Amino acid sequence: MTCTFSKFLGNGSYSLTASLFIPSGSGLATVSFDTGPQGAPPYIDFLHFDFMQNNTVRINDDGNTAFGTFPRDQVFSITVSLNIAASNTTAHMQLFGPGAAGSADYNVTPLVLAQQLGAVKFWMGYPWTGSFKVTNIVVTKK
Repeated sequence: MTCTFSKFLGNGSYSLTASLFIPSGSGLATVSFDTGPQGAPPYIDFLHFDFMQNNTVRINDDGNTAFGTFPRDQVFSITVSLNIAASNTTAHMQLFGPGAAGSADYNVTPLVLAQQLGAVKFWMGYPWTGSFKVTNIVVTKK
């Protein structure tokens, strides 16, 4: 599922909140931040969070960034604060709810893609199988 922003808003402080339900046996689920249709190139992922089979989260496919825990078969929530500026972009992610805990900070590169933020995507890619649910998606900009 791709949530495309209605317009390009540029640098600023963005916030994502969402509720997820990942059942037992499902493969790796991903939440990604992408350039939008107006991006050059369009819909390119510059930051993503993988909800792993061992119930931890990793950032941008880097095993050294694994953090937190989340439950299977139960709703939990995530928040991501993304601060996009002319000189750098930082992300802060937090898991919360029953059975969910953990937070991480991450410096996002390349900056030129982050400055074109235009979509958030929830997906499960090859070779993973299964399903997951996401609800209560809210993205805001200060």
